[in-house]
Amino acid sequence: MLFALTLAAVTSLLSPADDLQHTAARAERLGLPILLYVSRSDCSFCRRFENDVLFPLIRSGEIDGKILIRELEWDRSAPIADFTGTRISAATLAENYDAKLTPTLLFLDHEGKELISRMTGYHESDYASYYLEAAVDLAFQRMSATIQGETGK
Repeated sequence: MLFALTLAAVTSLLSPADDLQHTAARAERLGLPILLYVSRSDCSFCRRFENDVLFPLIRSGEIDGKILIRELEWDRSAPIADFTGTRISAATLAENYDAKLTPTLLFLDHEGKELISRMTGYHESDYASYYLEAAVDLAFQRMSATIQGETGK
């Protein structure tokens, strides 16, 4: 029972990429970039990345208010809504972004365009958290600059 509660608490840290059109509208309203985390259910590197880097960073609060995170499970069977609201498979969306490996981290604006270079794969490193946090900060800065450019500020 304790395992089930722990698993539920951990998996609730990531929202699924069920409706990216809705996520994009929220991101635009809040002025935040989107981190689309491409994973697979059978990806051992994804689980290690989550446990070593992603979940601790989320729990730390260091990226709160800087980015919306959504998990795109590549092998998910249920269709999702892409950035235009079109229902497609998760695999098709991953292919549209040319994601070939998991984990892949895509830093996107509210239109689904990449703001900064993606992060691909996971190599255990003492600096992995630092690199992810730095990427989140950079995506947030790029998104802020994009918004300021759109509003003429």
